[in-house]
Amino acid sequence: MPQLARTDRDVQWIRTRRDELADITADPLAPPIRHARDLHELQRLDHIVS
Repeated sequence: MPQLARTDRDVQWIRTRRDELADITADPLAPPIRHARDLHELQRLDHIVS
């Protein structure tokens, strides 16, 4: 896996996007395909910032 350096601004953007995706995936009316795609991205971003 490549080593990537992230700036504080990058991490802040990732956290903001992660929060947006958390809201989207919590919506029970979200279409299943969108929910699955956004959940996958949410998990990926969680892995980056954890």
